[in-house]
Amino acid sequence: LQAASLVGRTALVETDHGAIAAGGSLDGAVDVPAATGGVAVEIRTAGGQVVRHLQLGPQPAGLASFHWDGLDDAGAPVSAGTYQVVAGYQKDNSVAAATTLVDAPVDSVVFGADGFTVRLRGIGDVPFSDVREIRNDPI
Repeated sequence: LQAASLVGRTALVETDHGAIAAGGSLDGAVDVPAATGGVAVEIRTAGGQVVRHLQLGPQPAGLASFHWDGLDDAGAPVSAGTYQVVAGYQKDNSVAAATTLVDAPVDSVVFGADGFTVRLRGIGDVPFSDVREIRNDPI
C-alpha cells in the first residue's frame, strides 16, 4: 500500500528520453562522474535532429540539474511529443558521454511477482529499483 502513495508524485529516473506537452517543459539531471569544467545537454527529436542546446557550465561530481523550457534554440515552442536527451561533460581534452535522468509523473504502480514497477508518463514502466528520487512536485 505504501507504493501506491507514489501515484501523483514525480520520479527521477535514468533514461535518454522524456515527453513534453504543448507549452510544457522537461526537467532532469546529468550524472557527472567527476568534477568538470563543463556539462552540455542536447535535446533531440526522435529522428535525431538537435532542437536545443543547454550549457550547464562547470559542475562538481554528482547530479547536475537541468530545465528545458520546451523552446528550440531560436526561441520557438516545439511540438508536444517525446524527445531524446543526450549529455556530455568535459574530460581532459575531450567530451565524454554522461548518463541522463528525467523527471516524470508517476501515473500508476504495478505489482508483480518480482516486486513492483512504476508507470511514468512519457517514459513507460520502470522497475522501482531504477528510481533515483521521488518528489512531491505537482504534476
